[in-house]
Amino acid sequence: DILLKATIDLAKKILVFQIAWVRDPDRATAVKGLAARVDEVAGKLVLVMGAAWDPPMLPQVERLVREAARRCCTEALAGAEQGIANKQCGKAFELLVALQPQWPELKDDSSIVLQVVGAFSKLQTLACQDFIVHSKAGEATRAGQIREFATKFDALRMGFEGLPPAAGGPLKDCLVLGEATATVEKQLIFLVAEIAKPTSDAKLLQLSLSGIVQAFEALVPIWDLVAGQEEALMVRFSETCTSVEAWVDGLAAASSSADVGSLLTFAEEYDERRTKLSPPEPASGKLQPRIALQAADKHTTLVEAELAKVDGLNPIKLLDAFKAAAAALPRESSGVAQRARLTSAMAKTTERMLKSFREAITAG
Repeated sequence: DILLKATIDLAKKILVFQIAWVRDPDRATAVKGLAARVDEVAGKLVLVMGAAWDPPMLPQVERLVREAARRCCTEALAGAEQGIANKQCGKAFELLVALQPQWPELKDDSSIVLQVVGAFSKLQTLACQDFIVHSKAGEATRAGQIREFATKFDALRMGFEGLPPAAGGPLKDCLVLGEATATVEKQLIFLVAEIAKPTSDAKLLQLSLSGIVQAFEALVPIWDLVAGQEEALMVRFSETCTSVEAWVDGLAAASSSADVGSLLTFAEEYDERRTKLSPPEPASGKLQPRIALQAADKHTTLVEAELAKVDGLNPIKLLDAFKAAAAALPRESSGVAQRARLTSAMAKTTERMLKSFREAITAG
């Protein structure tokens, strides 16, 4: 009887002083073990007396621990949501860290699982958005801090056993995509600015053409990451490409036969990179054939102008114009008319040369 009373007193004291252990997972585990032992001993003692040990201690301890874990979860999630609303990633993260020790008691509650998944996903989105902002602004230090945060964040999320995988993958992967997206946006801004510059200065124009080629090249290694990920960004990219092509078309139309060659070279460099930046597909096909058609037209016009001279024909200039026109002629069907003009000019040249030859022989 004395032993039974001592066991009852022990059980009461443990339950009364729950504040000392109910929120501490390690202590709670120890108390659960103790409660199971008390139930075992008390059960044997009351069996001798023909009585029952009711209610057993362990279920009471488990209920207290579970309720405490739920209270802790409610507080932590409320604080985390507030931190996210205030764009305080660190605060929200620390509250989720504080919640993790309670997770074994909560992981089978589907409602709580949904709330925790929601908090993690919102925090991941906030961190990714913050990273993109700082990456676009060129703030390398802050971007590096967010990368370090991503490592800790992914490790913490993995520690919540039973959570479904993040829809967008780990935060580190999202940051890689975010950085690529920021790079694309930065280059698109650069491209729009370049084609808006005055084009009267040949040296500055050459710098713009070179800069545009480099901007497209900067997109090539990251394109597989961003292609198809953000529809709005892909639309902006297509629109920017169309604007660049229209800009070059206009430059080619206004340029002389001596200057159009650099635009033709640019078009070749542009097409080489644009074919790698797909999807989206080019809206108007390759740029080079269009510029080549204009180049061939200008060189052919120069040939025709030289042949139209009655006196003072410059054979070197004529030959150079023929070579340039032939080299520029696009292989596509769009070059048929230009090819016909060039063929006609070649026939006239031959005829003129034969006439000059005959006149020279006749003159002795």
